[in-house]
Amino acid sequence: MVTSLNGDWRGTSNGTWTQLLSVPENAGGSFDFYVQYYERTGSSAINVALEEVQPTAEVTASTLNLRSKPSTLNNTPITELNSGTNLKILRKVQSANDTSVPDWYQVVTPDGRQGYVAAPV
Repeated sequence: MVTSLNGDWRGTSNGTWTQLLSVPENAGGSFDFYVQYYERTGSSAINVALEEVQPTAEVTASTLNLRSKPSTLNNTPITELNSGTNLKILRKVQSANDTSVPDWYQVVTPDGRQGYVAAPV
C-alpha cells in the first residue's frame, strides 16, 4: 500500500520541519519508506531519520497480575504489579484459549521481567 502524507509537516522550535508517521500496532513485518520532496525554488533537500518508539503504559489499578502466558486458565500470576508501575509494551496478542479475557499485552517490567497483562476492555 502506498500512502501519501499530504502537508502534515510541523515546524519545530529550532527551525526544522518534522512529520510523525505511525504504523498500526498489529501491522508487523517490515516497511519501506520513500520520500518525494518538491520545492518551488528549483532546489530540494531532505534528511530523513526514522525512529522506533517503544510504547509504554502505567498500571492504574491497585494491582495488576503479570502472567507467563496470555491466559487466566491454569496460569497462576508470576507477580502482582502495583499501581504506578511503568511497563514497556512489546506487542498486543490474543489468547489462544481464554475467551473471557481474549486481549493481552506482552510487557517488560522495570526490573526486566517479561510477561503478559490483560488488556483493558
